[in-house]
Amino acid sequence: MGFSRVMLFTLLMAFLFSLIVTEEQCSFKIEDTNNCPDNSSEYEDEYSEEDDCNVTSIKPLNLTVINICGNITVTNASYGNHENVYHSQYLGNWSGHFKCLMPCNPLHPTPCTSLGDGACVCIPRMDCPEVGVCAMANVPLGNCDYNISSMQSKVLN
Repeated sequence: MGFSRVMLFTLLMAFLFSLIVTEEQCSFKIEDTNNCPDNSSEYEDEYSEEDDCNVTSIKPLNLTVINICGNITVTNASYGNHENVYHSQYLGNWSGHFKCLMPCNPLHPTPCTSLGDGACVCIPRMDCPEVGVCAMANVPLGNCDYNISSMQSKVLN
């Protein structure tokens, strides 16, 4: 029970720190990046805005890497626009992906292409290919939960 309290306290402190750094005064939505949604319409709705030049696009804002209990590394990422800020957590050190790190829909025709000066690709999860992460094309991923072979084929194209 003590381990979970320590982990919860550490994650809450990291969340608070990211709020202070981004200085955003708005409501926040915590997303569980480990669950595979029954349908991907929620992601399609988010990314359908990419093609509309009148809509402020969602982009990465901040990330913080923390160590929990000395041997577990977690990356807290915030992303959004001037109206909404969202947060996700990823196991491992994803600091090399600071220009891209946010959830994506690998089934969308152009996920992540407007991020990181065009160097970002959407990598699907191994256990749930309908959910992915925007990542830098030539930077090692923070963990092995994602389909690296998919990333390599996108880089070659």
